[in-house]
Amino acid sequence: MKYYLTFVLIFASSILCIAQKKKDNTAIVHGYLSYSKIKEALFKDGFVPTNSDTSFILTSNKAVGWIGEVNYLIQRTDTSVIFKGSVIAEANGMSTGKMPLENVGSKESVYRAGFALMVKIANSFGLPVTFLRQE
Repeated sequence: MKYYLTFVLIFASSILCIAQKKKDNTAIVHGYLSYSKIKEALFKDGFVPTNSDTSFILTSNKAVGWIGEVNYLIQRTDTSVIFKGSVIAEANGMSTGKMPLENVGSKESVYRAGFALMVKIANSFGLPVTFLRQE
């Protein structure tokens, strides 16, 4: 019985946690989250909301990866929370400007590090999360 329950729990968690793929740029947390809970999770990872709107949250920039910064735009509704990000990367001393955050690059790149941090924040709520590419 113990092994059966363990198998069921592993199977259920694998269904609920859809893995991210290359080029994904959006994380969707399915369920209601209060503004204060989102703000607390962002503070724990070094982000500060830069606006006072509780439905659309823009975070401050944070240095991640090799040489770059990332920030997140979060849309909160009654049924889900959608995370997207922007990256400012530097190469050869020149800034690339703001680019959309995607799950690309090597593990140390600002893109992959920023996406991994977004995944960590999205998964910290204990609700089902899906990842996809949105234009």
